Amino acid sequence: MLSLDVCKKILNKGNRKYTNEEIKEIREYLYYLAELELENNNIDN
Repeated sequence: MLSLDVCKKILNKGNRKYTNEEIKEIREYLYYLAELELENNNIDN
């Protein structure tokens, strides 16, 4: 899992600045999407 600091550096590069809580939620959501993609690929194989 990416650390909160790494996620913060990536997400806060632009004009919009995210709170630590928003960053945690975004990170969680992205890991959930990745898990779904892996499951989907396993079903297709």
